[in-house]
Parts: sequence; structure tokens; C-alpha cells
Amino acid sequence: MDNVALIKYTVLLVATPIWLPFMRELWREFRLAMREDGGIWGKQPMPRERQRISDQLAQERPRQVHIPKGHLGIRRRIAPKKAHTPGPQIGGPRRRTFG
Repeated sequence: MDNVALIKYTVLLVATPIWLPFMRELWREFRLAMREDGGIWGKQPMPRERQRISDQLAQERPRQVHIPKGHLGIRRRIAPKKAHTPGPQIGGPRRRTFG
């Protein structure tokens, strides 16, 4: 085994406390999402059992919570926008002629 592979496996093992709980929770969430269809490898439930599972799902609290944050995307104006005043390069509000 070369040094690069050894370093990769070492980093993987050292980082296990970080990624293992995350993967475990993803697996649990996936199993819960698939229970109405019989799970991952299980057979499809009968209509009566599917109704019982649907009733259980209706009684549970939602796992994902959406909190709208209205203040995001709104820009505050610190100072009122000033009216444009013509500068010396424009020459004022006089009529321009060709030629």
C-alpha cells in the first residue's frame, strides 16, 4: 500500500466521529420516508396497513420546518435617493442643436 492510500484511510478513520452520526441520521430519515411503501427491501403493505401507517404519519410532528425570513432579499436605503442635478458636463437644461 502506498503512502497516499494510507493517508486517505487515516483521514477517513479520524473523521469518523463527524460523518458517522450524519450518515446514521440520513439512513434513519430515509427509512422513515420509505415506510409507507413497505420500506427499502420490504414488500408493499396491504391497504389496511398502509392506512394505519398514513394515520401514524398524520399524527407525527413535521420533521422539516420552514421559517420564512422576510427580511432577506429586502435592501434598506440608508439615505433617501437624491434627485439628479445636471453637472457642468451636461450643460444645463438648454436645447441642443445639431452641427
